[in-house]
Amino acid sequence: MEFFNSNGPLNGMKRDLTEGGVRVPMIAFWPKQIPANTVTEHLSGFEDVFATIAELTGSPLPDDTTGISFLPTLLGDSKEQQPREFLYWEFKEKGGKEGIVTDRWKAIRRGTIKNPDGPIILFDLKTDISEQNNVAADHPEIAREFAGKITQSHTPLAE
Repeated sequence: MEFFNSNGPLNGMKRDLTEGGVRVPMIAFWPKQIPANTVTEHLSGFEDVFATIAELTGSPLPDDTTGISFLPTLLGDSKEQQPREFLYWEFKEKGGKEGIVTDRWKAIRRGTIKNPDGPIILFDLKTDISEQNNVAADHPEIAREFAGKITQSHTPLAE
């Protein structure tokens, strides 16, 4: 990873909740449908690919899916795009970790197996894409809001 500098300025690697572990570019090619050379900052996750394919094929989505079709974004119609409030991740490795990202903020909670209500670290991705500065103390209201979203998004595993 260091030799090839595969993450550039992004912190972390695969299965980390920092941008180096979760941020992945997407390239779409659909001549005469997707405008060439367009770039978007639309927030989406893999579950949204499923929802987009379902919309393209006219297939119904299961009620329990969290995916949101990004077909309007692909077609250059951002006014029709349903926005995604946030993406949520959870991994059990290394003591457990959960995270949420919006278009600006990233909140991560580590050590969740022993302490599911542990402290939140918060990054402002607009000013700190490398996630070097925990700003939770500067923005306690955002840290609390994201802690609630993490708790609300978590689904306990069946024992």
